[in-house]
Amino acid sequence: MDKSHTVGHASRAGNRADHPIWRRPSWLGPSRAGRNRAAGGGLPFALMPRRTATTGSATPRTATRRSWAAALIATSLLLAGCGAGGPADDAANEASRVQLATALPENAPGQQLYLVEVTIPGGVTLQKHVHEGTQIASVRSGTLTYVIESGTALVTRADGAEERVTGPITIELEVGESLVEDKALVHYGQNLGEETVVVTLAALLREGAPLSTPVD
Repeated sequence: MDKSHTVGHASRAGNRADHPIWRRPSWLGPSRAGRNRAAGGGLPFALMPRRTATTGSATPRTATRRSWAAALIATSLLLAGCGAGGPADDAANEASRVQLATALPENAPGQQLYLVEVTIPGGVTLQKHVHEGTQIASVRSGTLTYVIESGTALVTRADGAEERVTGPITIELEVGESLVEDKALVHYGQNLGEETVVVTLAALLREGAPLSTPVD
């Protein structure tokens, strides 16, 4: 066989890929072998590292972070619930007294006149007490449960009817009803309902005396 012919044939075969006729059109993109070489640094396809398919499941680290976040949210909600008994709520569950006005009347030497508004939230009971003088109270909202342990009070009902009640006794005063208390009356009020009770009262007491004096 002619060696020159064989060499020429091999040369033609080696240059075939560079010939325009055998060159892969650019619009077809790189061949599979070219892609494999580009991705694997020239490694055969069978030896290239496999890509692990990603799924929707979270990695252990992500799951741990989510668990911590859920725990923090649950703890915050728990603390918020436990905070219901905090100072602000305790204050909201106590009766309050607002002094609207006061005066030292010239026609009552040694006496001081007060105009006061008392607010009693639902479920609150006032301390048993007396007043060092005379007090008139009128219910503006809610239902006041009024307990007399000793003494007598003059009650005026909403229709204008008057009655004297003597303790020990418990009565209810509705909106528009009032009563007169003297210094011998041992009593206390309470709100057994859900609606806030508001009472407006006027008191003529010994000058410098407290608005109410606790009794054991």
